[in-house]
Amino acid sequence: MDGCIAASAPVVAFEGTNPLVNPNFFAQGETYDCSSQVKASNIVNARTTNIILFGGASDLCKENFHSSWDIIFNMSTTEEGRKELAQIFRLCRTPNTYFEASYIADWVSNALSYMTMGSYPYASSYMLNGNGYLPPYPMRLGCSYLSQTFDSDNDLLAGVRDAAGVFYNYSQSLKCYDLNVNGNNQTTIDGELWNYLYCTEIFMPFGQDGINDMFWYDPWNSTASAQSCADQYKNGGPRPLWANTNFGGWQIGKGGVTNIVFSNGQLDPWRGGGITLNLSQTITSIVIPDSGHHIDLFFSNPDDTAAVKNAREYELTQIKEWTEQSKMRWL
Repeated sequence: MDGCIAASAPVVAFEGTNPLVNPNFFAQGETYDCSSQVKASNIVNARTTNIILFGGASDLCKENFHSSWDIIFNMSTTEEGRKELAQIFRLCRTPNTYFEASYIADWVSNALSYMTMGSYPYASSYMLNGNGYLPPYPMRLGCSYLSQTFDSDNDLLAGVRDAAGVFYNYSQSLKCYDLNVNGNNQTTIDGELWNYLYCTEIFMPFGQDGINDMFWYDPWNSTASAQSCADQYKNGGPRPLWANTNFGGWQIGKGGVTNIVFSNGQLDPWRGGGITLNLSQTITSIVIPDSGHHIDLFFSNPDDTAAVKNAREYELTQIKEWTEQSKMRWL
């Protein structure tokens, strides 16, 4: 192997890294996309400098999301509240229990993950596994439903529903929402496969504190997450430190490793677990403005931004240098 383009690769998102990964990086990255601007140090690892970046949305968006969770949880406690939630969110059936109703928050959160990763300047089928298209910058469209103040809690939740509907109702044909359907069958299967990979090889921290992000308080719990994986797959549980040992983490530049370009989209929430600065002259990093999950690996598109074109040009230049160096070794 002569070199590597590691696009949107969260190689420092695992336990055991030094400095330690911020376990809330993904939630903070999503919050960034729902904001007008934010300090970069608030959403990425400790080695990133303090710079102001622009999320492209309205701060009211993140504030409204943050306000919605307690409303959902409180309404989930009563039968009357659950019926009202079913009406507001246009659910196919009324939740019978607090657990079922409060899952609406996770259902919305899941949509936000896909929409923020899918921050591309053109309509794309990537996040839907080729079975439909999300619009350009879907999270910004979702935020357009929440970029205002609301007169009532019900109106706020209706805005949250419409924001999540950018993902779930991409076909604009759904009559009601099924909380057990993740976009489409292909996306559901893809999620199940990633969950297995997470539990076996890429076990990484995921948490949220509700202070530096727009979500509810749900801190990372390594023990509980490992036990959940063990119970689900009956495999004895993950090896929390294996991924950092295998991929190298921040020490990847030591031991003779060279010729890597780490690329990250500015709007990709995975960026907080990636390498976003040069580690050496031969292990470099680029952050692509206004871009989502590894857009630089996509086929070219007439609506590609100048930043995406520049990133690809840089990567191709590096690949050419690596292959030329390899040829010279055999002469």
